[in-house]
Amino acid sequence: MCTYNAYYVPFQEAYLKMRKARKDGTPVTPEMLLEWEELMKQSDKASRDRLFVLTVAAEMGWAVAGDVAAVMKGIKPLFP
Repeated sequence: MCTYNAYYVPFQEAYLKMRKARKDGTPVTPEMLLEWEELMKQSDKASRDRLFVLTVAAEMGWAVAGDVAAVMKGIKPLFP
């Protein structure tokens, strides 16, 4: 669920803001575009990170993938 929230929340927020601006007829400003771009980058990063962990799990097993995920989150040091 943590991965889903990391991906979906910024994606949904960007989508809702874009839809509201379109429905209201609000002109899109450069600031709005930068905000939406940042939200989409957050969503993209969460998706790519999860795909990487799943790829590691498929190739090396869940024990290694769990360690990789912990290192990526800063929970576990890379070199103990």
